[in-house]
Amino acid sequence: MLSSLMCLRIPSLVNSLSSRGSTLCAILSICLLAGPLLAQRGDKKGEVQGDLPPELRLPEALPLQPEAALAAFSLVDGYRIEIAACEPLVEDPVQVAFDDRGRLYVVEMRGFMPDPDGTGEREPTGKIAILDDHDGDGRFEHRVDFLDGLVLPRGVLPYQDGALVILPPRLEFARDTDGDGVADTREVVLDSGFEAGLENPEHAGNQPTLAHDGWVDFANFGRRVRRRADGTWETRRTHTSGQWGLSQDDWGLHVYNYNSSWLHGDRFAAHYAVRNPALGVALGVGDRLTNDQTLFPIRPNPGINRGYQNGMLRDGKLARTTAVCGPGVYRGGLFPNAWIGDVFVPEPAGNLVRQMKITVDDRGQKRAENRWQDREFLASTDERFRPVQCLTGPDGALYVVDFYRGILQHRNFLTTFLRKQIEQRKLATPIGLGRIYRIVPEGSTPKRAADLTAKTSVELVALLAHRNGIVRELAQQALIQRSASGLETDVRRALVDLGTNAFALARYHAARTLAQLDALTDDGVLALLRDEEPRVRALGIELAEGRSKIDLMPLVRDPSPIVRVQLALSTSPDASRLPVLAALLEIHADDRSVRQAAVTGISGRELEFATCLGARPQWKNEAPDGGVALWRRLAQCVGTNRKPDNIARLLDFAVSREVAWQRQAIADGLVAALPKGDARKGSIRFTDKPAALASLREGTPQRTFEALDEAITWKGKSGAVAEAKPLTPDQERLFKLGKHYFVAHCVQCHQADGRGQVGLAPSLHDSPIVLGPAARQIRVVLHGLTGPVEIAGKTQELTMEPLGPKLNDRQIAAILTFTRRTWGHTATAVDPQEVARARSATDERKLPWTREELSKIE
Repeated sequence: MLSSLMCLRIPSLVNSLSSRGSTLCAILSICLLAGPLLAQRGDKKGEVQGDLPPELRLPEALPLQPEAALAAFSLVDGYRIEIAACEPLVEDPVQVAFDDRGRLYVVEMRGFMPDPDGTGEREPTGKIAILDDHDGDGRFEHRVDFLDGLVLPRGVLPYQDGALVILPPRLEFARDTDGDGVADTREVVLDSGFEAGLENPEHAGNQPTLAHDGWVDFANFGRRVRRRADGTWETRRTHTSGQWGLSQDDWGLHVYNYNSSWLHGDRFAAHYAVRNPALGVALGVGDRLTNDQTLFPIRPNPGINRGYQNGMLRDGKLARTTAVCGPGVYRGGLFPNAWIGDVFVPEPAGNLVRQMKITVDDRGQKRAENRWQDREFLASTDERFRPVQCLTGPDGALYVVDFYRGILQHRNFLTTFLRKQIEQRKLATPIGLGRIYRIVPEGSTPKRAADLTAKTSVELVALLAHRNGIVRELAQQALIQRSASGLETDVRRALVDLGTNAFALARYHAARTLAQLDALTDDGVLALLRDEEPRVRALGIELAEGRSKIDLMPLVRDPSPIVRVQLALSTSPDASRLPVLAALLEIHADDRSVRQAAVTGISGRELEFATCLGARPQWKNEAPDGGVALWRRLAQCVGTNRKPDNIARLLDFAVSREVAWQRQAIADGLVAALPKGDARKGSIRFTDKPAALASLREGTPQRTFEALDEAITWKGKSGAVAEAKPLTPDQERLFKLGKHYFVAHCVQCHQADGRGQVGLAPSLHDSPIVLGPAARQIRVVLHGLTGPVEIAGKTQELTMEPLGPKLNDRQIAAILTFTRRTWGHTATAVDPQEVARARSATDERKLPWTREELSKIE
């Protein structure tokens, strides 16, 4: 009855809105003039909110029973949605993962937003459960609490003989040693890095994902981890990918998203892209896969955080993305082969799941489009349907994790506009619900996922050729775990034989497995390099790293851009392979992807590499296509690091060049690295005037030389900017403390190198807020910042959470001193007393600052 009532009311409301769609914006505009009180953290000063017009005032959003919720779905023809698990078996699920026994690990974030104020959010109510289907009917009916008493848990990955779990602020490895399903040992892998999960759950690391190379990656976290054979752990820097959720395709390439952008993805392994801080993130990682952010809900969606803004609603329905998360690549098994590689993307604010058709060009670049054009794969008329993750199961079905909550927005960003609706429609309660759905073709018979632990090792090898990519990954993981102490002869033979399989992904996984067991021979690598599939040849180049006897020179003329980019990525860090890299660039420097792939691997050796190129005959006269851009980028990286000795060597190198285009490219690259505006003057400081500067004037355009002359200063130079006052011993201690607190509280958004990340945090390098009056920066850290922020010439719409409530005055002063005196900055240190005075003066403030407000503070 409840389901029927909802289905009757909502279509009638939609029809009403559609018939008056042309007047809706006008009605909203009039109503918004009312202007609410600025009472919530997400409110922006000066932004007018208001009550909903009558057309958008919805009835109370009562929760539906699980079976009734099925009737509220609209699913594309030919497919069936069914319940795999629901309350009371599971509550508040936010992420799930299958293990090699067919069991489902479930993260339950039970403490998230118990009410609009987040009261009691830190209570240890969270759990990580293991669900199992004992009777084989395809529906989970058995549960064990693997871990309980947790505060806002946010990620789980069955891994080796245990599970990696994100329990803010830590990453832990938990093991069940007696087989009862309950973790009885816990080991801290990382004791920090996930702190934001306690204060800002929308913007913290999540979803550990096992990469095909044996490392574990995460969404929204710039490190990967791996457990060594001796039980110790190692970490490696990588790209901070996405906001909530991470998935990978059949070749192990990541896809992810940000709440206002459907889908992003990588063309190669992301850790390669961030090796050179002076370059930033190399081209090919973080590609936006579609610019079309529209969507097609089947119910009105006024209950979104910024629903009062123009363009957010269309005829009362969500018009563009605002909460997308948890993408899942379809990996095969039940759906049509043409769907393998498609990505299913939840939009919980729109109560729907989008199916993205993925096409890939010969460069590996993906493009995404709605496979169903002007409708969605799955949508619901139930406002509480909150899909937060999609994934392929080992059975080939698509699983959809439904948080099933009224409140989706965290208090840090909640607006008055949304809070009113939460209260009017009683969305805050009940909590403690949750569903996990399975979608299968009509006519499919539900079945339990296979238990791979019952397979022999040779049978596991055969599964590396399975149609379902999840099965292939689980089989690879199980083989590696089982063979860690030694690879049996028949298993080795089976893996080698699989290397000639007609299925390219079988050959790929066989090589991956052998490599992780240290059983891949040089001949095996050479076979990969000769493979007909470009991705397998690229894997061969990756696995040739550290194998100096393998000649990679023939691959500089490989016809595939994918292979050439991997060649640049893999050879650039190896000094012995610089001739290969140079030869590659002589042919393909016109390819920006190849240029950046090369530069990302030579961090700190850019000048050395330029010298290597300059000695080769191919660079003596005319520049190869793209050669000028390459030399400019090399010089820019040297300049970005702002080390006077290296810049002096670069200037000497420039004036030693007999070819005009090389001198010009070096000068242009240095200028490109300089700060903009007033921050440029005196930004590169020498003890004495660099001898090469005067010589560089000849043949350098006047404007370029003047920019260099303005930036370069030395003791005694006329009109020079005064040298920064040295830090006192107390300030030095504060600086060192600030580095520690910056890592603990700031790197998740701003990155360890301070360069920020797209859509989440701006770069701090040469930032006018960082280098301006300390009073401005203090207020930003105390209360946060919102709205358009212009950093490095780019305007971004961002919101920074306040750190004042959780950091004391000395800690804030330390962080600010660190940011104002690192990365080449020479601004003044910040005294804890300054912070105390600012805290006292702004004690009544509840809202984040805006740029306009900060400009008035000196």
